[in-house]
Amino acid sequence: MLADDRIVGSVERVFHLKKAPMTGTLPPHLLAALAEATRPRVFRKGEMLMREGERVAANHFVIEGRLALSRGGRLLDRAEPGAAIGALGILANTPSPIDASAEIDTLTLELDADTCFDLLEDHFGILRHFLREITARIIEGWRRVAPGTPTALPRIVPRAVPQATRDLDLVERMFYLRQVAPFGQSSIDALAEMARALHEVHFEPGARLWSEGEDARHVVLVVAGSVECASRDGFLLDAGPGAPLGSLESMAGVPRWYTADVTAPLTGLSAEIEVLFDVLEDNSDMALSQLRTMSEWLLALTQQLAEQSLAEPEPAPA
Repeated sequence: MLADDRIVGSVERVFHLKKAPMTGTLPPHLLAALAEATRPRVFRKGEMLMREGERVAANHFVIEGRLALSRGGRLLDRAEPGAAIGALGILANTPSPIDASAEIDTLTLELDADTCFDLLEDHFGILRHFLREITARIIEGWRRVAPGTPTALPRIVPRAVPQATRDLDLVERMFYLRQVAPFGQSSIDALAEMARALHEVHFEPGARLWSEGEDARHVVLVVAGSVECASRDGFLLDAGPGAPLGSLESMAGVPRWYTADVTAPLTGLSAEIEVLFDVLEDNSDMALSQLRTMSEWLLALTQQLAEQSLAEPEPAPA
């Protein structure tokens, strides 16, 4: 039986955090900061860590024992040492989609929500790392959505789009950004800094923004017009106003995963991704909002892929 006062030292915490998918590749100094922010928790057999439909209070890194993960009373999966649960729920500020209970006596490293956000505000490197990991998973998930099926991502289309007959001034750029996730709740100062970091671009139909496989170093926020995004493996999307084209792969640090061709006169706001990261580092609220939006996207995609998997017919016996 696990002792309630089980001591888990700093070195052991780092060792276990390196096993978790989203934290394992953190640089050593950031991994050490994360380890210091956690505390060991023992859960006895049958004890609940989180409940379906309730706010996620903490992220748990499983280091001993086993958790049962269920929805609607039906077992979905088990979490064993090396697994982590709860992070996306905290970051997206959404209710837990599952119940998590100790199937046997279980020891975790707990990172509660308040401590997690304090850590992200104090260490932008951790926040950026999480953005990279989450956006990479969004790309992976989006490419698994059945061709022709609309994705379940939250809408990002602005309620109103500035006229594209002339270059937008600073106020018009800020007005536009205010209506696009994740900038809606940002301060005026943060919006102004982001607006100044962007430069306006225009493209005629037939222009190619980039090709699949190219390095991803800049983002284009679509103000007006449309862009066809298509990949060799069947991904197809018609992106219009509000679409943050190129943001996922630029944040993830992976090559372009689709070719982007302009299909209607395009006005956009563009910037190198490192410039945008500089703005996010200066404005923690905007950075946390960006992380929340990406976490919401990943949760929505994860749910859609789970439903898609359940709907797929069983393969015929050989």
